[in-house]
Amino acid sequence: MSIDPAKNFFKTYVLSNGSLYLFRFVNTSFGSKWAGLWNFDKKLLDYWAFKINEEWLSIDNCIEFEHKLWCACHRHELKNFLVTEEIVPCREGFLILLKIKNKSNSRLHAKISLEVGVNIRFRDTGIHDRRYSVKTKRNFVRVWNEVGEVWFGSLKGNFLKNEIYARHFPGRYAESCGYVVKQNVRGSWCEDEQSKFVPGEYVAEADINPNEETTVPFFFSNSEMKDYKEYREWVTNSKGRFERFRGQYSNSELAEVLDKTVSSLLTYETDDGYVAGYPFFNEIWVRDACWCLPAYLYLGMFGHVKKFLRLVGRKIKSGRVPVVINSKTSVYNASDTTPLWVIGVYDYLDFTGDTKFMKFALPKLKEILEFGKSMIRDGLVEDDGYTWMDTLKRVKPIDLEALWCRAFYCGGKLLSLSNKEGSGYIKLSSKLLKEIENNYWSKEVKDNLGNDFKSPNFIFQLALMDVHRDVSRYLEKIMSEEYLTPIGIRSRSLYDENYNPRGYHTGMVWPFLTLTSAIAQGNYEKTENLRKLMEINISNFDKQCINGINEIFEADSLKPRGCVSQAWSVAGIITLVDAHILGIRPKLTEKMVILDPSKFFLKEFKRSIKIGKGRASLHYIRRENKIELKLRSMPAVTKIPNTYHTAIVNDKRIE
Repeated sequence: MSIDPAKNFFKTYVLSNGSLYLFRFVNTSFGSKWAGLWNFDKKLLDYWAFKINEEWLSIDNCIEFEHKLWCACHRHELKNFLVTEEIVPCREGFLILLKIKNKSNSRLHAKISLEVGVNIRFRDTGIHDRRYSVKTKRNFVRVWNEVGEVWFGSLKGNFLKNEIYARHFPGRYAESCGYVVKQNVRGSWCEDEQSKFVPGEYVAEADINPNEETTVPFFFSNSEMKDYKEYREWVTNSKGRFERFRGQYSNSELAEVLDKTVSSLLTYETDDGYVAGYPFFNEIWVRDACWCLPAYLYLGMFGHVKKFLRLVGRKIKSGRVPVVINSKTSVYNASDTTPLWVIGVYDYLDFTGDTKFMKFALPKLKEILEFGKSMIRDGLVEDDGYTWMDTLKRVKPIDLEALWCRAFYCGGKLLSLSNKEGSGYIKLSSKLLKEIENNYWSKEVKDNLGNDFKSPNFIFQLALMDVHRDVSRYLEKIMSEEYLTPIGIRSRSLYDENYNPRGYHTGMVWPFLTLTSAIAQGNYEKTENLRKLMEINISNFDKQCINGINEIFEADSLKPRGCVSQAWSVAGIITLVDAHILGIRPKLTEKMVILDPSKFFLKEFKRSIKIGKGRASLHYIRRENKIELKLRSMPAVTKIPNTYHTAIVNDKRIE
């Protein structure tokens, strides 16, 4: 994807290697305190800047930006040179390939100077007076303080030490782009003055023949880089990692959407979990991550999902799961993360069949289920912690009750897998379901049993489980102007007396709600509604971040707000494609895999998917009103219930 950086000066992008990430504007600006190179929630660099002879690579001479899904390029036109700054996230760190083309008719010498603005701090630190140490080793420079370290250098270069401590205000650029930067405003970038340290000037040199191009590599990392001379192989491996995940899907109609979605999802990965969004939700938000887990499981990232579940499981306290995990602490003020973790463990077992994981999870599950049981008051779970609507206090909200209903069922099933008594929790789930239906589902479904208001939160129950009544009216209500806007589902009814189209949880549009609503529509075979909601959400890509979808939108002006790239704003796209269009439902906890393709199907789709310890291949072809389905290496326990519109033309299953 190539764009004009001058016209899209306000847009940003994110690149990540799963440990380090870069947040930057497409026109090369590092104009925010959130821009720069990060290691999870620790800032390393505020910026880097290259000068070739006497010309800086800058906003003024940046003529093109290209995002290649796995790397990005800024192209600059200087007096004598055309320069491409290609940024590649590699397992070893970040690699910058500076490709310099001599556009003159004579041989030219290029002196390449690199300046870095070091600002090693935690995400919540502002101005600080930390001092830095600087040391050179081979061609690299190491800069560190008590919080962390950063390394940079090239294959050949000289470092000229000239230490400068200063302050700057990069966020003024973000403000000029129209981003909300005020302090203590929900969804704001909260920009302020920053400390920076310039350790000196790093210089590399090259002689370039007329109309020829030379490449000078630069390296950035948070640890010493070894085998850096093999950097070309790093590039191949980086591209291969993206292709490995994207290559699981083959479909012309959704190719671009799947490219963007996979590219986006890979940016949220950290060493042990998933951050919620960029730029300022760069912590592990357990709630957000758990809602995203099905997407990562469908992508086959079993090992990383397991690491996340272990990380969270080790932090459970008295049956309660934290909502935020960062380098300093864990926060325990949420009510919904606890049942979400149980559901996440169940989903992981459904995809992997990894019963060995139960040795770790079993005592945690028992602790949580007993905690949940102890919270039941008058037949419903009562917990005064926050839900996804964490700016509002709600009494027994319907989404929390639905999550616990599902968690009791999943937990009971998991206990039964380990020959433990789980039937009591399954019965408790049934009782809770009846209480929910009796207390919430009437002429107008309720949001909560305290300060009730009209919200779309009933869709969480419809997305999580079957409701034993006709819910068609409510599914259509979501599709009416009461909740649906041109960009998605608003967080409060248009007809509620306290509706505010620019209120964070009182009217703003949330893509997360849109995708959850689409999943609910899919559960009840409302295929046209699913398609419409999915198409609406897809149209929100790239508003402020390339390959990203914003956290929120104003419901009246339709302007994007909040984080420019939010994980749960895209994750549901994978779930919709795999679970509801292709109809792939791994259920290894019940020793089966369900294949139930949608009647409203794409022309042709090939899917390679990891299930259990193996990988299966599926080939869907639409023939008028029938779907021809070719299976290869599918587990023998695969069941295909909708044979009335699915014809199995080639069935090769394995034991």
